[in-house]
Amino acid sequence: MTRILLADDHQVVILGVRNVLVGVAGYQIVGEATNAAELIRKTRELAPDVIITDYNMPSDDGYGDGLALVQYLRRNFPQVRILIHTMITSPVIVASLYEEGVSGVLFKSRDLAEILNALSALDKNQIYRSTPQTLPSAYPEQAQDASARIARLSPKELEVLRHFLSGTSVGEIARIMNRSVKTVSTHKIAAMRKLDVETDHELVMFGVNHDVFK
Repeated sequence: MTRILLADDHQVVILGVRNVLVGVAGYQIVGEATNAAELIRKTRELAPDVIITDYNMPSDDGYGDGLALVQYLRRNFPQVRILIHTMITSPVIVASLYEEGVSGVLFKSRDLAEILNALSALDKNQIYRSTPQTLPSAYPEQAQDASARIARLSPKELEVLRHFLSGTSVGEIARIMNRSVKTVSTHKIAAMRKLDVETDHELVMFGVNHDVFK
C-alpha cells in the first residue's frame, strides 16, 4: 500500500486530488497539509511514501519557495518520493525540480487523472515526465463564459458551493447554514446546472480551473 500525503494551500485542489485517489486499490491518503510547516511536520509524523504538493506553499520559515521546500524534503526525507502539482510551466524551474530529485512534475492545466499515471510510474521506480498543456487561443472567451455562469449563481448557491468545495459534506453544510439537507441539495443541484457541470468531480475541476472557490 502506497501511503500518500497531499499538500496545497487551496482546499479545492486537495479535494480534487482526493476524489481521484479515493477507492483506487494500492493507494492510501494518510494526511493533508495546507502550508510548508504543516507539510514538513506531517511528513515526519506520518512517514508517507509519496508527497503530492504544490510548488509554492505558504511559509513563515523560508520554505515557501518551491525549490527550497524540495531541497529540505529531499535532504531530510530522502526515502519519500515527491510529485510537484503546479500551475508553473517554466522549463527552467521544471528542470531544476528534476535536478533536485523530484519524481515527477504535474501541471494543473491537465486532467487530474494524470496523477494516476504518475503514481503508476513511481510504482515501477520510474521518473514521471509530463508536458504542460497549452491553453487554446479561445481561453479568454472560456474564462469569460465561466465568469458569466458564476454570475448567475444566487448568494445561497455560492455559499453552498464554497462550503462543498472546502470539503464539507451536504449534511454538515445544512447544519452550518441552518437549512434542511433537502434545501442544501436543491441549491447545489441548481448551482451545478447553472455552471453546466454534471458530477461532483466536474464541479471540483471547475473550481480548480477557474480558481473561484478559495
